[in-house]
Amino acid sequence: MSEAFACGNEYYDEPAVAIMLCAFDVGSFRVFSGLRSPPDLERQSLHLGGLPANFAIVHGDPRNAQLPRLIGDLAGCMESGLFGRPRGGLYYSCVGRGPNLFSEESGEANMIREALGEFPLVGFFCNGEISHNRLYGYTGILTLFL
Repeated sequence: MSEAFACGNEYYDEPAVAIMLCAFDVGSFRVFSGLRSPPDLERQSLHLGGLPANFAIVHGDPRNAQLPRLIGDLAGCMESGLFGRPRGGLYYSCVGRGPNLFSEESGEANMIREALGEFPLVGFFCNGEISHNRLYGYTGILTLFL
């Protein structure tokens, strides 16, 4: 079964898809994959238009023993920028949270909306969340597009 966030609602134990469409400037983002070890990261260009990258959306392979080091190394390459009113957001929450931790339906999505106001928010529930330079469990990770 899928668990997802979309349009301010959380969906559990039912098929779900979350899609966010955004308009990004040409050259303001890049998709890369295949990082398995620190030398792979050294071969990647993490600059866009001459500017250093300021965030990455990362999916890590839990079978890779190098994952904790790769997360730390990749985070060290990012520069902070991500202040202002959110134009959109991605939210990754542990499968152990959601209705198990919040008694209210769509409790996490409602808390984000109460704190930051209305903006497009999509995401999903996962089993291990990556934020900055660490791999977490039982957390919620919010990435905002400013």
